[in-house]
Amino acid sequence: MIGVLLIRDILILRISCKHLGKFVAKGNEVSIGILKRNKFQDDIIEWLPDMELEIKYILGIPVLYIMDGSDVIFKQYPVGIWTVDKMTEFIESFYDYKKEQAMWKTYKGQD
Repeated sequence: MIGVLLIRDILILRISCKHLGKFVAKGNEVSIGILKRNKFQDDIIEWLPDMELEIKYILGIPVLYIMDGSDVIFKQYPVGIWTVDKMTEFIESFYDYKKEQAMWKTYKGQD
């Protein structure tokens, strides 16, 4: 059993060399910065209403999916500070912000 867990953890570390380094939402745009090792590799700009976040379990490992519709933009594995609790907190704060933006838009009468 220990051998299986060790192999699983090694695979997770190999897969997760990329980390979510920046996630900044301003208005209806979201800027996502992806760290590869210690340097920013990608800076992706997405439209807030189209984005979805969810946690899926793969072989008992929680993985945070950042999606644009049905396309996966990024997968964050539980490494470093990214625990299940942090992922859940991150998702909740994202959807609170998204709801705020939708209410503000409705209040202002914009499409």
